[in-house]
Amino acid sequence: LQAKVAKQKLSGILLPHQMERLEEINLQVQGVRALQDQEVAVKLGISAVQKQKIEATIEANNTSMRERIGELFRGGGEGGDREQMRERMTQLRKEMDDKVLAALTPEQKTKFAQMKGKPFEMPQRSFMGGRGRGQRGGGEGGGEGDQGQRRQRRPRPDA
Repeated sequence: LQAKVAKQKLSGILLPHQMERLEEINLQVQGVRALQDQEVAVKLGISAVQKQKIEATIEANNTSMRERIGELFRGGGEGGDREQMRERMTQLRKEMDDKVLAALTPEQKTKFAQMKGKPFEMPQRSFMGGRGRGQRGGGEGGGEGDQGQRRQRRPRPDA
């Protein structure tokens, strides 16, 4: 419901081509989980049987991902090779995408790709929950930025 309200507000602010691009990027960010959205399902002509397959595959994958993530962290989450963990997470996501997309017809896959538009590169975020530069509490730069700035002290009148 909040997403619908936000979308309505945005459509009153953004130009039509901007709103269209926002929707494309939103689909890219959601990935195959966007197939569970009713509006997307209607546009793609996803049948009830396909919808059940998609939901079952995503649910099974969520369970598997939680288990695999636990294994990754137990096997090296502390001081382990973060790049290797990131690569493994990317591989797991790709496997899920392939399984979910297998429920679509070739035409639906093509249309879904078209609905996502030109690829948009999202800024990299760590799945480890790391903080970036300038954010309170960590990262490089020792807390620089608007969040970590100290207030300037005013001179006291009696000084």
